[in-house]
Amino acid sequence: MMAKFELNPTNNLPGPMVRNTDLSKLFLGLLWVFLIAQIAAPVGAAEKGGLQFRWAELKPLEYRPKMSPDTVLDYRPAIAKRLAKLPRVAVAELPALVRSLEQYKAVARRKPGQWTIGRIYLGANEREYWPSDAELLAAVVGNRIKKLLERASLGEIGRVLTEAGMKLAVITYNSFDYRHTDIMGSRRYFYCSAPKPISLALAP
Repeated sequence: MMAKFELNPTNNLPGPMVRNTDLSKLFLGLLWVFLIAQIAAPVGAAEKGGLQFRWAELKPLEYRPKMSPDTVLDYRPAIAKRLAKLPRVAVAELPALVRSLEQYKAVARRKPGQWTIGRIYLGANEREYWPSDAELLAAVVGNRIKKLLERASLGEIGRVLTEAGMKLAVITYNSFDYRHTDIMGSRRYFYCSAPKPISLALAP
């Protein structure tokens, strides 16, 4: 029996038939592999091409969505030791909190953060703010003072400050919000908002 061949419509040569749909699937598969390779990078903080962000590696088979709120330590884990030494949220600690806030604000004025170009395909905004460590720590302290003011009366706050020799009516600082994006179920990128000015009254 003689073998039969059909003409391949792509080149008019004998050979197996190749459908356009098969070629399309092959092309999309190769494109997918290429895109994954393009975003692969070491775990940690990245500072390339003006973009600065922090991401954590997620193994595809172990991927779980993050349900807890994003925090400053998710975004900048390197400040964990300094954050652990900050005064706690307590009326007796208010003078120490105020001094700590002013110290970090002074450092932040000398070494402020910067705006960078965001990579939208990694979940970033067109422009991303990369705060300095001092800015982040000042925000933590300021937020602790804010929580304290929600718990204690202004009369009690005034008494503690007077006993510490402090005469403050208002304090100001910049706060930040944090968010994350999961890219293709394998990478988690953390981002920080623009500075949000906060003003707190310490006296009636």
